[in-house]
Amino acid sequence: MLTTAFLSMWMSNVAATAMMVPIVLSMLDELIAHHKRSELPVVTSDSDMVKIYSAAEFRNRISSSAGLVTSDTETESKANESYVDSGVGFDIDIQEIKENLASNDPTFNEMSVQTDDLAVISPGHMAHLHKELNKMPTEISGLCKAVLLSICYAANLGGTGTLTGTGPNIVLTNTLNDEYANQNRITFASWMVFAVPAMLVCLVLAWFWLLIMFLGSRSLLNMFSWKQSKNDGISELFQHKYQELGKMSFAEKSVLFWFVVLVFLWVSRKPTFMRGWQDVFHLDGFTSDACPAMLIACVLFVWPTQMPDFLFWRQNSASKPQRHSSLMTWAAMQKKFSWSIIILLGGGYAMAKGIEVSGLQNRIGCLMRHFVSDLDQIVIVIVVVIMISVITVVASNSATASIFLPVLVSLFGSLL
Repeated sequence: MLTTAFLSMWMSNVAATAMMVPIVLSMLDELIAHHKRSELPVVTSDSDMVKIYSAAEFRNRISSSAGLVTSDTETESKANESYVDSGVGFDIDIQEIKENLASNDPTFNEMSVQTDDLAVISPGHMAHLHKELNKMPTEISGLCKAVLLSICYAANLGGTGTLTGTGPNIVLTNTLNDEYANQNRITFASWMVFAVPAMLVCLVLAWFWLLIMFLGSRSLLNMFSWKQSKNDGISELFQHKYQELGKMSFAEKSVLFWFVVLVFLWVSRKPTFMRGWQDVFHLDGFTSDACPAMLIACVLFVWPTQMPDFLFWRQNSASKPQRHSSLMTWAAMQKKFSWSIIILLGGGYAMAKGIEVSGLQNRIGCLMRHFVSDLDQIVIVIVVVIMISVITVVASNSATASIFLPVLVSLFGSLL
């Protein structure tokens, strides 16, 4: 959730979700596959009578007991012994078990291990055993649901942390700057000081809610008491996948560098605790948060995807300099850019301007003032929050903000 929220602070919620969902799905696939592999049964003999137990139990018994591995002769001598678990014993065909195991798990390996107090299962129960093992337990299925939903929650909450995170933030900033042009304007840094703490609190509450809904309240008590062996296996799995990624390429490092530069320019334009570069260069009224964004966007169109091969960057002076493609191309920009968001925001601004010019803003404001003028301020805020929340269920957030923010600014300005 923290990763998705952080990404959503600097890009649209839809883009952050579209980026994270495939990554999380691949992680969950690996987690489910690892769980299935760890629960596959292990056969311990080549004879007609075998002992079957889960791979997790097999590892525990091997690690807790010394000298358990026996020779094939010793195993065969015990083949006709009766093994009983909970008073139930079955005879099974070893060849059928081998075929079933091999068909369900290509990585199945036979082992010769002697243990005690293990159930012996008949061939007729083999299909039922694999069917049960292939079913995910509640904790795994609940974890998958919670993780996927956490992406949506975190993307929406993370978008509130910065001005560029979501459309309604931009609508609010423009509305307030137009209404109170002579007062201190909202800047990128001042908004983060106000919004990031609230965003973190909401993230924690959303995390608790998803945890209780899909994993149960007991998960809060058991979250720090997982079995170490299970954690080690999952950690090793993800560590192996991470190592397969290799080192960061020049293009990836370049994108990260220019992203850091963009954030620095946004935050340092006009911070609340010191003079920003806008004041240092006397650019007040000439620049906005759009200027750093356009600057970095233009840089991406000329910055190469590979290390330059000219001047002092050349490694082989005998070869001719090679031309590399840029990080961003116009064809990719046309295809991947969220034009719908730009059109939606532009349409919202046009609608808000039309409401203001036509006089509908004043009429709606007078109507709302008639109903809320006698209410307490806290009650008014609760009523407005519920009303806007219900409307955004069926309408776009940006469009709703564009319609109601000018009205609410005018309404509360007259009530204060």
